[in-house]
Amino acid sequence: EYGLQEGDYYATGRTMPVEAVDSDDEDDEGDDDYEDFEAESDVDDEDDMSDGSQDDDEMPSTYIRTSRILNITFYDYPESKRMDRNIYIQTASAWYILGRPSTIYQRHFTPFWIRVYILHLAVAAAKRYERLTYDEFLRKLKKMSFPNNNPVTTPKMMLGRQIVPEDLEDDEVRAFLAATTASLCDDCNLKLKRTPLLRYLINMPPLPPAAPKSAASSAPSSSSARKRPEPEQAKATVITPMVGQIAEQLFNNPFRVIGEPQEAEEVAETIANVKEHNEDPTSIVWGEPAKDSRDHFESVLIDGEMYSVGDVVMVIPGEDQNRKRAENDKTAAAQSPNQYGNQLWFCLIFYFMEKKEQKLFHGQWLVHGSKTILQEAAHSKSLFLINSCHTNPVASIFKKCQIKWLEHPDAKEPSDNRDPRSEDYHCGRPIRNGFSLYNVTYHRHDCVYIRPPDSSDFLLEIAQIIDTVKTPAGDIQDVQVRFLARYDDYRRLYLTSRVGRIDPERLDGICYVRHLRDHGKIDEWIQYNDHFYLNQKGDMHGLFHIDEDELDVCGECMTTRLDELARNKQLLKQRGPLRGLELFSGAGGLGTGVDMSGYVKTKWAVEYFAAAAKTYKRRNHPETKVYCQDSSLLLKHAIETHQGRHIPRLLSNDGVNKCPLMPKQDEVDFIFGGPPCQSFSGANHNKQADDIRSTMPCNMLSYLEHYNASYLLLENVRGLLNHPLLSEQIGRVLSGGIKSGVVKFIMRTLIALGYQVQWKVLQAGQYGAPQNRERVIFWAAKRGLPLPKHPVPVYAWKKGAISPLLVTGDKLAPPTRSLVKDASHQCAPLRPITVQDAIGDLVRFMINPHSIIKTTPEAQKLAQHRRKELGIPRVDAVCYDRGSNEFDQYPGYPDGVTYGRNPQNRFQMWLRRDMKQGEQVQGHYTKRFSEKLVEATTTVPLVPGADHIDLPQALRPKTRKEGGPRKSPFDRFAHIRVFRTAFYGRLDPNGHFTCVMTNLTPVTKNARPLHPDQMRMVTMRECARTQGFPDHYIFESTKTGAKIYEEQMKQIGNAVPVPMALALGKELGAALTQAWREEIEREQQEERERLEEESQQQEESDGEELVNCKDSRGRSLEL
Repeated sequence: EYGLQEGDYYATGRTMPVEAVDSDDEDDEGDDDYEDFEAESDVDDEDDMSDGSQDDDEMPSTYIRTSRILNITFYDYPESKRMDRNIYIQTASAWYILGRPSTIYQRHFTPFWIRVYILHLAVAAAKRYERLTYDEFLRKLKKMSFPNNNPVTTPKMMLGRQIVPEDLEDDEVRAFLAATTASLCDDCNLKLKRTPLLRYLINMPPLPPAAPKSAASSAPSSSSARKRPEPEQAKATVITPMVGQIAEQLFNNPFRVIGEPQEAEEVAETIANVKEHNEDPTSIVWGEPAKDSRDHFESVLIDGEMYSVGDVVMVIPGEDQNRKRAENDKTAAAQSPNQYGNQLWFCLIFYFMEKKEQKLFHGQWLVHGSKTILQEAAHSKSLFLINSCHTNPVASIFKKCQIKWLEHPDAKEPSDNRDPRSEDYHCGRPIRNGFSLYNVTYHRHDCVYIRPPDSSDFLLEIAQIIDTVKTPAGDIQDVQVRFLARYDDYRRLYLTSRVGRIDPERLDGICYVRHLRDHGKIDEWIQYNDHFYLNQKGDMHGLFHIDEDELDVCGECMTTRLDELARNKQLLKQRGPLRGLELFSGAGGLGTGVDMSGYVKTKWAVEYFAAAAKTYKRRNHPETKVYCQDSSLLLKHAIETHQGRHIPRLLSNDGVNKCPLMPKQDEVDFIFGGPPCQSFSGANHNKQADDIRSTMPCNMLSYLEHYNASYLLLENVRGLLNHPLLSEQIGRVLSGGIKSGVVKFIMRTLIALGYQVQWKVLQAGQYGAPQNRERVIFWAAKRGLPLPKHPVPVYAWKKGAISPLLVTGDKLAPPTRSLVKDASHQCAPLRPITVQDAIGDLVRFMINPHSIIKTTPEAQKLAQHRRKELGIPRVDAVCYDRGSNEFDQYPGYPDGVTYGRNPQNRFQMWLRRDMKQGEQVQGHYTKRFSEKLVEATTTVPLVPGADHIDLPQALRPKTRKEGGPRKSPFDRFAHIRVFRTAFYGRLDPNGHFTCVMTNLTPVTKNARPLHPDQMRMVTMRECARTQGFPDHYIFESTKTGAKIYEEQMKQIGNAVPVPMALALGKELGAALTQAWREEIEREQQEERERLEEESQQQEESDGEELVNCKDSRGRSLEL
């Protein structure tokens, strides 16, 4: 167990008898297991260190040779509850403590002694400082010792020096600590394994292998045998101190904390001698009356304790009318170490009053953090204001508590001492008021959205207000409107003669319609949400051009809108976009989208995968600095550089280039990205409790702590919402732990760092992507800044976005356009993008082999018709050998191809906007597959929804050969009750793509990868279009052969859809514009106040001069 070989061992040496050797003086009444442990010794000079032992010549001793050694131990925890740190050997006769080794044995014994001594130092340090991290332990190691007792050996005796961090840079030391730390804690019943330091030691990774001394000596003899070394990767996720304080309590994984911890801010001064009234005060006396009412008061005296308006008090709880909240409060997860938070309610006093001889106070409720979605992850002293107030008896006041309002943008959450009786709290007070859901002003000739009467219809109608119909009392009864119809172009409308009267409750906001013909002006106008254009009128029988004056508009509203857009553009020009740092960038879908908004300039991007980093940088984002390296190593490098250390630049994962220097702390305004999702994904059926990928949100938030950026956007899969922390691994299942632990960690950490935070689940199809893809989006903004909203649906996606169930029992509503509270809907003004809309303009080609199943005359006739009359070429897609899957042999057009037709809709125009005239589109190909897969692909009927069940038995997947064919290929849903999964699924041209996979083949289950009207699967370019990547976007690879296609598809499948990223960028721009305007208003207000103050001072000065004026007789002049 400790590295000794099996066999007979003996010891020889001089001995002295001892009655007992304990690590502490027996007369000491302390109860610390390592009471003599010293972590801040002032003795820095090794020459001044005491041996801690007497000279051997002064010790009476006997030379012996022991009998065979039976056992060895290096810790004991006797009844005295004092740790015995000596190294013992046991023989049949006695136990012996090993002291100073002989000269010839020293080189064998010293390495083992170092391991044992470091083990005890680490356990003692973890016992003394429960939050101590491994890096802090290394920094303090030179000052750690056990100086107050009389140990048999000391570092000075054994090594001639103190223990240093370099002693831990040894694989055997690290392996020993990893193997024995947990055993010591278990054997001695020390509850320390969850402390950050010991958790790291138990999971300590081995050191990376040392580099060879020379490249020449280690080079293989054959060039074909050379293999690029694997890129360097951090063994433990690098995080910053404040993130570490929370992460190390919630994750099973080891971390490496880098950076200097900030001094903890005091929450508030504890109130001394505050009385507890327990709902039975003996005396209640009103204090100062309010100025505006004789029945209202500013304060009250309860048993001699003064309470005033603005105080936050603990209140004896009553019955909570919110059933779900009451149920959540009783759960184990919602219990806090702070007992007041578990047993009492909290209220901010607005005013006191007397009503019917009863003394009352009215106040706004605060909820303890443990009773929110944070539950057990909450700070034990955190309170949150909620939008609820109530009138309570003064006698229900239990006690006053002191609040520190975290209002300042740089105010950080204080450290948590988890005091069960703490009376001091902190709270993030709302900075600005909300908005009224009905705060929309409508005018005659305004264009409006109208909610459809059928709840199954998600497409908003568009109409123009003609007039209103009022009741005899003057209330609006109905709204008379003229309907506008949609053209083929999503943003193009035309006037109709259809008029009608609608219930005003169906109005759902304003949109803006202009008469436009110029293509440039049209493109500029419709880039904004809720913007449309028209230049025609008519009906389904015919359309006719109209002049601009034939479209009535509300001049006031249109002028206001145009002025607003002009001011926003001017502000953006003056202030400039946010400087963005994208983490885990992949191929750049998120960065591309937010940059398109104009409010972000992505200047730095971090991506570990070499092919994706190459894609991001080479032709798609040439001005962005791309770091192809581990995000933990980059963060460590950035922090250490900021601390003034001169360290070499990291080598990029391409093995050739050096990474650029990381940005400085004051250069980053916006951090965004999607941490690796594999450990959270529902497609992962073998989740691991200690998967290091689960800690990547910790790393991302550490970047936020280090750079102190104004805004953060974190994206991930839906599975993150339910991922537990501190769970137990039972086979392939994670059991128990903290429910929704990652969500709680993210929110808790952002709050601690001084940020506002909100999150929702978005559906990419609602923002213009032609695929079903749900993602959870976290927005965060510094306190004092407007928090970006989640974009409302723009496209009428029938599935909509989900409302996830929270751990509190509530559901989180998705983004909605609804103006009516508690009546949210998923309606939107634009039709969803379909498969045909997305790929219908690309060149067609087909594959049509028949070797397993003989072709029929009908199939031959169809193939001939498509090839000769429709001009659809036929290509070979069978992989005959390894060489046939080289890039230039890919089925389709590996060298590029011109478009098959002009753009058919606005989405295709948007994808092709940067393509030059005659430029060929790249990526319109697939890789080659086996003969059976290719033939099955071409044999599936060209019918929407057809799949493997429509194939002959010989072509079906091996696990899906049961069951007969459908009665009709058009009966495409008949098999749903029999088969839960589908292979070789064919797309519906009027439907949408399923979520794009990173590994797409014809037999990817439930992916429906087959083209809707061509005998083949979809190409790489068609998949890129489903993600909204523009056609000029080129996907790179570092591989050859079939691996090129696989790397490209991996990049596309991992990307954030560009249209959804653009929608998020627009919302960030709206928040940014609001912040700029508020800043200008504050500056203007301050300037007005300054001028008023100067004017008032001037008037006072002038008045004094005039009063002092006298006439020639010395009399004061009357003014």
